[in-house]
Amino acid sequence: MTDITYFTVPVSVRIDGQDYPVPQRTERLEQQLKAHDARIKAVSQFQSDYDLVEIILGKEAAKQIFPKGEDENLDRLHYIASRLMEVYYQEYRKMEEASYKESLNKLGEISDKVGNIAKLEKLGK
Repeated sequence: MTDITYFTVPVSVRIDGQDYPVPQRTERLEQQLKAHDARIKAVSQFQSDYDLVEIILGKEAAKQIFPKGEDENLDRLHYIASRLMEVYYQEYRKMEEASYKESLNKLGEISDKVGNIAKLEKLGK
């Protein structure tokens, strides 16, 4: 029997010495991210990255991290937004990677079996 129980692990990030909880993936957040991606070319880099921080950490956290608004360093903003997205999706990516590795291992086993059958056929001829 295979146990498929899933345990959530709280994840947080530290930005400028302050800890912020990273929310679990939910349909509501995924829809917000999808809407963000749909309008990405229509807004500035500042707005796009700032919106990501707001979606993931919330409006108050975004204001706290970037109190200067549009006068913030865009590279810092982009770095933080990008890292937040990596952290937000890290559990999902781990699951996907494990699934891919399992599939590759199964393919390797099948390949080995086919190779052994081919060797046997050559011996039989």
